[in-house]
Amino acid sequence: MFWPIRNGTWCDVISLIDIETLLAGSESETLEFKVSFDREAIETLGAFANTSGGCVLVGVRDSGAVAGVTVGKETLQTWVNQVKMATNPSIIPDVAMATVRGKDIVLLSVGAFPVKPVACRNKYFRRVGSANHVMAINEVADAYLKTFQLSWDAYEHPGAQLEDLDAHKLDLFIAKVNRTERFHLDEAPFHALEKLRLIKNMAPTNAAMLLFACEPLPYHIHIGRFFDPSTILDDIQITETLPDAL
Repeated sequence: MFWPIRNGTWCDVISLIDIETLLAGSESETLEFKVSFDREAIETLGAFANTSGGCVLVGVRDSGAVAGVTVGKETLQTWVNQVKMATNPSIIPDVAMATVRGKDIVLLSVGAFPVKPVACRNKYFRRVGSANHVMAINEVADAYLKTFQLSWDAYEHPGAQLEDLDAHKLDLFIAKVNRTERFHLDEAPFHALEKLRLIKNMAPTNAAMLLFACEPLPYHIHIGRFFDPSTILDDIQITETLPDAL
Protein backbone atom coordinates (compact mmCIF):
# COMPACT_ATOMS: atom_id res chain seq x y z
CA MET A 1 0.00 0.00 0.00
CA PHE A 2 1.13 3.56 -0.67
CA TRP A 3 0.02 6.81 0.94
CA PRO A 4 1.34 10.11 -0.45
CA ILE A 5 1.54 12.65 2.38
CA ARG A 6 2.29 15.70 0.25
CA ASN A 7 1.90 16.20 -3.47
CA GLY A 8 5.21 16.65 -5.26
CA THR A 9 7.03 15.62 -8.37
CA TRP A 10 9.10 12.77 -7.00
CA CYS A 11 6.29 11.39 -4.86
CA ASP A 12 3.96 11.46 -7.86
CA VAL A 13 6.51 9.63 -9.99
CA ILE A 14 7.38 7.06 -7.35
CA SER A 15 3.74 6.31 -6.65
CA LEU A 16 3.44 5.03 -10.21
CA ILE A 17 6.40 2.72 -9.86
CA ASP A 18 6.44 -0.61 -8.10
CA ILE A 19 8.19 0.08 -4.80
CA GLU A 20 9.66 -3.38 -4.99
CA THR A 21 11.52 -2.35 -8.15
CA LEU A 22 13.24 0.46 -6.29
CA LEU A 23 14.15 -1.86 -3.43
CA ALA A 24 15.50 -4.47 -5.85
CA GLY A 25 17.86 -1.91 -7.32
CA SER A 26 20.76 -0.19 -5.65
CA GLU A 27 21.65 3.25 -4.39
CA SER A 28 22.34 5.71 -7.19
CA GLU A 29 22.58 9.37 -8.09
CA THR A 30 18.86 9.73 -7.33
CA LEU A 31 18.21 7.06 -4.70
CA GLU A 32 19.47 6.48 -1.15
CA PHE A 33 18.55 3.83 1.44
CA LYS A 34 18.64 4.75 5.13
CA VAL A 35 17.75 2.56 8.11
CA SER A 36 16.84 5.69 10.10
CA PHE A 37 16.43 9.41 9.58
CA ASP A 38 19.64 11.17 10.61
CA ARG A 39 22.12 13.91 9.71
CA GLU A 40 23.33 11.98 6.67
CA ALA A 41 19.78 11.71 5.34
CA ILE A 42 19.53 15.52 5.42
CA GLU A 43 22.92 15.86 3.71
CA THR A 44 21.73 13.47 1.00
CA LEU A 45 18.63 15.54 0.35
CA GLY A 46 20.88 18.61 0.07
CA ALA A 47 23.11 16.74 -2.37
CA PHE A 48 20.08 15.71 -4.43
CA ALA A 49 18.87 19.33 -4.50
CA ASN A 50 22.28 20.39 -5.84
CA THR A 51 22.31 17.71 -8.52
CA SER A 52 19.29 16.16 -10.24
CA GLY A 53 16.87 15.58 -7.38
CA GLY A 54 16.25 12.25 -5.72
CA CYS A 55 14.59 10.21 -3.01
CA VAL A 56 15.69 8.89 0.38
CA LEU A 57 13.92 5.71 1.53
CA VAL A 58 13.98 5.60 5.33
CA GLY A 59 13.56 2.19 6.92
CA VAL A 60 15.59 0.37 4.27
CA ARG A 61 19.03 -1.22 4.67
CA ASP A 62 21.88 -0.62 2.21
CA SER A 63 21.11 -4.00 0.66
CA GLY A 64 17.53 -2.97 -0.08
CA ALA A 65 16.12 -5.13 2.70
CA VAL A 66 13.13 -3.56 4.43
CA ALA A 67 13.88 -2.88 8.09
CA GLY A 68 10.84 -0.69 8.71
CA VAL A 69 10.60 2.50 10.71
CA THR A 70 8.35 3.59 13.56
CA VAL A 71 6.53 6.81 12.79
CA GLY A 72 4.58 8.79 15.39
CA LYS A 73 1.90 11.40 14.89
CA GLU A 74 4.34 14.30 14.50
CA THR A 75 7.37 12.40 13.18
CA LEU A 76 7.06 13.29 9.51
CA GLN A 77 6.49 16.98 10.15
CA THR A 78 9.44 16.99 12.55
CA TRP A 79 11.68 15.48 9.88
CA VAL A 80 10.52 18.02 7.30
CA ASN A 81 11.21 20.84 9.75
CA GLN A 82 14.69 19.48 10.48
CA VAL A 83 15.51 19.46 6.77
CA LYS A 84 14.14 22.97 6.39
CA MET A 85 16.15 24.31 9.33
CA ALA A 86 19.40 22.60 8.30
CA THR A 87 19.44 23.85 4.70
CA ASN A 88 19.98 27.28 3.18
CA PRO A 89 18.10 28.17 1.04
CA SER A 90 15.59 26.02 2.90
CA ILE A 91 14.40 22.94 1.05
CA ILE A 92 11.12 21.28 1.99
CA PRO A 93 11.02 17.64 0.92
CA ASP A 94 7.93 15.86 -0.28
CA VAL A 95 6.98 13.03 2.06
CA ALA A 96 5.15 9.75 1.56
CA MET A 97 4.68 6.53 3.48
CA ALA A 98 4.44 3.01 2.15
CA THR A 99 3.78 -0.34 3.77
CA VAL A 100 6.05 -2.94 2.19
CA ARG A 101 6.21 -6.56 3.34
CA GLY A 102 4.22 -5.59 6.40
CA LYS A 103 6.61 -2.83 7.45
CA ASP A 104 6.38 0.96 7.11
CA ILE A 105 8.94 2.94 5.16
CA VAL A 106 9.08 6.69 4.53
CA LEU A 107 10.04 8.36 1.26
CA LEU A 108 11.59 11.83 1.40
CA SER A 109 12.16 13.41 -1.98
CA VAL A 110 13.33 16.67 -3.51
CA GLY A 111 13.73 17.96 -7.03
CA ALA A 112 16.78 19.75 -8.34
CA PHE A 113 16.69 23.12 -6.58
CA PRO A 114 16.41 26.02 -9.09
CA VAL A 115 18.85 28.30 -7.23
CA LYS A 116 22.02 26.41 -6.43
CA PRO A 117 23.94 25.61 -4.39
CA VAL A 118 21.97 24.63 -1.29
CA ALA A 119 24.05 24.59 1.90
CA CYS A 120 23.59 21.95 4.57
CA ARG A 121 24.93 23.13 7.93
CA ASN A 122 27.38 25.44 6.14
CA LYS A 123 28.64 22.73 3.79
CA TYR A 124 27.71 22.12 0.16
CA PHE A 125 27.17 18.59 -1.11
CA ARG A 126 26.51 17.16 -4.54
CA ARG A 127 25.59 13.66 -5.56
CA VAL A 128 28.20 11.64 -7.44
CA GLY A 129 27.08 8.10 -8.19
CA SER A 130 25.75 6.71 -4.92
CA ALA A 131 27.74 9.00 -2.62
CA ASN A 132 27.63 12.56 -1.34
CA HIS A 133 30.69 14.68 -2.08
CA VAL A 134 31.60 17.99 -0.46
CA MET A 135 31.77 20.63 -3.18
CA ALA A 136 35.02 22.51 -3.70
CA ILE A 137 35.03 26.30 -3.69
CA ASN A 138 35.17 26.49 -7.48
CA GLU A 139 32.22 24.08 -7.75
CA VAL A 140 30.17 26.22 -5.36
CA ALA A 141 30.97 29.36 -7.37
CA ASP A 142 30.16 27.64 -10.67
CA ALA A 143 26.81 26.36 -9.39
CA TYR A 144 25.89 29.83 -8.21
CA LEU A 145 26.82 31.51 -11.48
CA LYS A 146 24.75 29.04 -13.47
CA THR A 147 21.62 30.10 -11.63
CA PHE A 148 22.46 33.77 -11.10
CA GLN A 149 19.56 36.09 -11.95
CA LEU A 150 17.22 33.15 -12.59
CA SER A 151 14.27 33.01 -10.21
CA TRP A 152 12.30 29.97 -9.09
CA ASP A 153 9.10 31.11 -10.78
CA ALA A 154 10.82 31.23 -14.21
CA TYR A 155 11.60 27.48 -14.17
CA GLU A 156 9.24 24.95 -15.69
CA HIS A 157 7.17 23.25 -13.00
CA PRO A 158 8.41 19.64 -12.68
CA GLY A 159 6.00 17.17 -14.24
CA ALA A 160 3.42 19.81 -15.21
CA GLN A 161 1.70 19.89 -18.59
CA LEU A 162 -0.34 22.57 -20.31
CA GLU A 163 -3.46 20.54 -19.50
CA ASP A 164 -2.79 21.26 -15.81
CA LEU A 165 -3.72 24.92 -16.39
CA ASP A 166 -7.33 26.05 -15.94
CA ALA A 167 -8.57 27.45 -19.28
CA HIS A 168 -11.33 29.46 -17.57
CA LYS A 169 -8.86 31.18 -15.25
CA LEU A 170 -6.69 32.01 -18.26
CA ASP A 171 -9.62 33.45 -20.23
CA LEU A 172 -10.63 35.67 -17.30
CA PHE A 173 -7.05 36.90 -16.91
CA ILE A 174 -6.61 37.67 -20.61
CA ALA A 175 -9.93 39.54 -20.74
CA LYS A 176 -9.03 41.58 -17.65
CA VAL A 177 -5.62 42.53 -19.07
CA ASN A 178 -7.07 43.53 -22.43
CA ARG A 179 -9.76 45.68 -20.80
CA THR A 180 -7.04 47.96 -19.42
CA GLU A 181 -5.95 48.72 -23.02
CA ARG A 182 -2.41 49.25 -21.77
CA PHE A 183 -1.21 45.83 -22.87
CA HIS A 184 -2.76 43.39 -25.34
CA LEU A 185 -2.71 39.62 -25.05
CA ASP A 186 -3.73 37.20 -27.76
CA GLU A 187 -7.04 35.59 -26.84
CA ALA A 188 -5.50 32.20 -27.62
CA PRO A 189 -4.23 31.09 -24.17
CA PHE A 190 -1.10 29.40 -25.51
CA HIS A 191 0.05 32.53 -27.35
CA ALA A 192 -0.71 34.69 -24.30
CA LEU A 193 1.34 32.39 -22.07
CA GLU A 194 4.22 32.50 -24.56
CA LYS A 195 4.15 36.30 -24.65
CA LEU A 196 4.29 36.44 -20.85
CA ARG A 197 7.08 33.81 -20.78
CA LEU A 198 4.92 31.52 -18.66
CA ILE A 199 5.77 28.53 -20.85
CA LYS A 200 9.19 26.93 -21.06
CA ASN A 201 9.95 23.90 -23.24
CA MET A 202 6.22 23.52 -23.93
CA ALA A 203 5.50 23.18 -20.20
CA PRO A 204 4.06 25.63 -17.62
CA THR A 205 6.52 27.48 -15.43
CA ASN A 206 6.16 27.66 -11.66
CA ALA A 207 4.65 31.14 -12.13
CA ALA A 208 2.02 29.79 -14.52
CA MET A 209 1.07 27.07 -12.03
CA LEU A 210 0.85 29.56 -9.16
CA LEU A 211 -1.49 31.68 -11.26
CA PHE A 212 -3.60 29.28 -13.28
CA ALA A 213 -3.27 25.68 -12.07
CA CYS A 214 -6.44 23.58 -12.02
CA GLU A 215 -5.42 22.40 -8.55
CA PRO A 216 -3.54 24.86 -6.31
CA LEU A 217 0.06 24.02 -5.46
CA PRO A 218 0.73 23.02 -1.82
CA TYR A 219 1.82 26.52 -0.82
CA HIS A 220 -0.10 28.68 1.60
CA ILE A 221 -0.70 32.36 2.33
CA HIS A 222 -1.00 32.80 6.10
CA ILE A 223 -2.72 36.00 7.18
CA GLY A 224 -3.06 37.28 10.74
CA ARG A 225 -4.97 40.13 12.39
CA PHE A 226 -3.10 41.56 15.36
CA PHE A 227 -4.31 43.47 18.40
CA ASP A 228 -0.73 44.43 19.22
CA PRO A 229 2.71 43.12 18.13
CA SER A 230 2.31 39.95 20.19
CA THR A 231 -1.47 39.32 20.31
CA ILE A 232 -3.18 37.61 17.37
CA LEU A 233 -6.93 38.17 17.20
CA ASP A 234 -7.60 36.02 14.17
CA ASP A 235 -5.82 34.27 11.34
CA ILE A 236 -6.59 32.41 8.15
CA GLN A 237 -4.59 30.18 5.80
CA ILE A 238 -5.37 30.38 2.09
CA THR A 239 -4.41 27.68 -0.40
CA GLU A 240 -5.47 28.89 -3.82
CA THR A 241 -4.02 30.04 -7.11
CA LEU A 242 -2.98 33.67 -6.71
CA PRO A 243 -5.94 35.43 -8.45
CA ASP A 244 -8.39 33.34 -6.40
CA ALA A 245 -6.39 33.93 -3.22
CA LEU A 246 -6.58 37.68 -3.78
